[in-house]
Amino acid sequence: MSGFVRFLDGDWSWNSSVTHFLFDFLAEQLPEGPKRSEVVELHDNNVLMLDLREPSNNMIVTTIIDKLPAHLEALDADTRSAFQPALAKLLRLATSQRRHAESSDTMTRSFLEEVQAIVEPLLDGLGFALDEVDDSPDRGGSRHIVYYRSSDCKVQIYTSSREGEVNGMIAPLDAPNDFGLRADKWQYFTRFSERPDLPLEELVRAARTEYESYGNPLEWVRDRIAANFERAHAGVLKMYGK
Repeated sequence: MSGFVRFLDGDWSWNSSVTHFLFDFLAEQLPEGPKRSEVVELHDNNVLMLDLREPSNNMIVTTIIDKLPAHLEALDADTRSAFQPALAKLLRLATSQRRHAESSDTMTRSFLEEVQAIVEPLLDGLGFALDEVDDSPDRGGSRHIVYYRSSDCKVQIYTSSREGEVNGMIAPLDAPNDFGLRADKWQYFTRFSERPDLPLEELVRAARTEYESYGNPLEWVRDRIAANFERAHAGVLKMYGK
């Protein structure tokens, strides 16, 4: 049967002989470990399908880029000529994905470094320590999340191109380390603060003015945490019975 390999920029699909060649190549070239075992199992069961879009599969993408050209050159002339169009497309998709990964890695390091420089000193003083960093793509957009945890709750600081914002949220310890806008138990720090008795339009205008007064959105996040942490901390623990 034919199969496919899914990349961020599209799917690669070719006839059975080329697909089997690719899976044989990966089974031979990948280092011992879970990824190689996964490929071997798929090959042995004739399920020739791989989804390489997640960062956890970067090793496979790198193996294709770095080792496949030499592997192709070792074939006899007729086979090499027959396989060339298919594998050229595969290499283009893999190379494009590695560029995405390198760009994302740079953005993640930059965002993490900024969070650590601007927000982390406040969180450290409140008893939090770095827990996890997540740079998984978000439905076609970039997203970077830095999670912190203390003895009884969690905080996430995120930037999302899809949502068009930088912000922070708080949750009890048993909340999953998932994007707060789409996960249970995560709440904005202002969720438990009293709102001024003003029309909604004025509240939105005031919030926008406050946000735009900061040169760096993370400074705005830091100050919102500082101003609202005590109420948010008590509120989220009470809300979820902690």
